[in-house]
Amino acid sequence: MGTRDDSDEAYVVGLCDQVLGETALTQHKFDWLQGDPGTGGRRAKLPVDAYWPGHQLVVE
Repeated sequence: MGTRDDSDEAYVVGLCDQVLGETALTQHKFDWLQGDPGTGGRRAKLPVDAYWPGHQLVVE
């Protein structure tokens, strides 16, 4: 199995980095983006594929 660096996701994010002129924050987690509660009631932050803060752009 390949690594994340060899994935289609990494390729597309790399292209977006070039077009936007900014390097994405990959697997970024926002406080407000959380999963469903588990059996213990805790909710985990969910990562997005890429976030470009300068453009306020998220790709999932």
